[in-house]
Amino acid sequence: MVDVNNLSDVLTMSNMTRWLRTTLKKQKIQTYEIAMMKTPQRGEGYLGDVTLVEILGVTVTGNRVLFNFAIKNNKRSKKLRDVIPLRLLNINELRLYGVQRNFVRFQRKKKIVDIFDNMVLHYDGFSRSNEEVLVLQDLKAEGYCTHDKKLPMTYDEIIHVVDMYAKFHAISFALRSLKKQHFQELVASLTHVLKFAVMSQVLNEDEFFDDLRKLALEKNEPVLAQKLGLLSHLVDYIDINDPFMAIVHGDCNPSNYLFKYDDEEKDKVQHVCMVDFQFCRLGPPVYDLSNFLFSCMPENDLEYFHDLLRYYYDSLSHHLIEYKCNPKVLYPFEQFRNQWRNYGKLGLRMMISESKVFLAEDDEIVDLEEIVEKNIQHKYSPELVQRCSQKIFPMLQLAIDEKII
Repeated sequence: MVDVNNLSDVLTMSNMTRWLRTTLKKQKIQTYEIAMMKTPQRGEGYLGDVTLVEILGVTVTGNRVLFNFAIKNNKRSKKLRDVIPLRLLNINELRLYGVQRNFVRFQRKKKIVDIFDNMVLHYDGFSRSNEEVLVLQDLKAEGYCTHDKKLPMTYDEIIHVVDMYAKFHAISFALRSLKKQHFQELVASLTHVLKFAVMSQVLNEDEFFDDLRKLALEKNEPVLAQKLGLLSHLVDYIDINDPFMAIVHGDCNPSNYLFKYDDEEKDKVQHVCMVDFQFCRLGPPVYDLSNFLFSCMPENDLEYFHDLLRYYYDSLSHHLIEYKCNPKVLYPFEQFRNQWRNYGKLGLRMMISESKVFLAEDDEIVDLEEIVEKNIQHKYSPELVQRCSQKIFPMLQLAIDEKII
């Protein structure tokens, strides 16, 4: 709720009014009031903040309507912008929503019954003079919730996300096969923004990897220590001319999924949506799949690893057949396996970096803006490094066993 005596809340309310003016005009809203606003708490925003807003409006025809928006805006620190391309991140995400609209039109023309609907609605967005804003659907107001990062994902949750990615990637394969030029135009609109960021320096990644290597040696795991050394210097080596590429999500950590459940116990998933598309681009489908599985698969479920790979491929094949495409031609199973061997380590490397974010306790959450503004050399607590190792080491051993690294 908004505290009118709190200067920060008053400024946020002023920004909301300004940002929503154009959005509501597009929705033919004549008058409105902000009925409720939930502002982000410290640490909730990593590269930006998300404010949840409930709008009561009246249309030009006199009808009363209710909107629940999630307003996403980037940090405004100039020093942070000097090291992280926040404007470019916003533009890339904005363009991905344009890609999604093209995906929907393509699916409708192909008379696909089960259209991909695993993204939030995008109402509006802009990028100007160090201010970038996206106006999105607030799924939490519709019964969705993020996964509790302190608990392992259930097998049902994992299956739903794997199927979602299969369906998402299938659109790229089908569109490139049936409308190659259109697909290339969509790909050209996206940017590989990670290559412009120097987040590893800001987050003191070298020291984090050093701490992990020391811990591996203390546990008498020299092979894990050696592989961590290799991963710490891993660079992006994707061949964009590879014919088995798709538009990928690019940021598959546990906080980027919103689940809706059939029951209060959250035992059965009804639907899942993915969020945060700043890092989307053309890449191997296994980038998403490996990043997700390494990040979210519990150690107790590692025995199902090959089953999940097969499930993904069978699901993707099923969706491609709906487009009257031949999966054995567009994405042969052997190519899928080759991509795992060639690119699976990229998803693993991303998971290691993200683990210190999604495994952090509230008092361990990194404030990037504060680090850059105050020129802080961030130190990760031994407790956080230990927790991260408990997630990382089993996944790293799996990657070694699978000859991914």
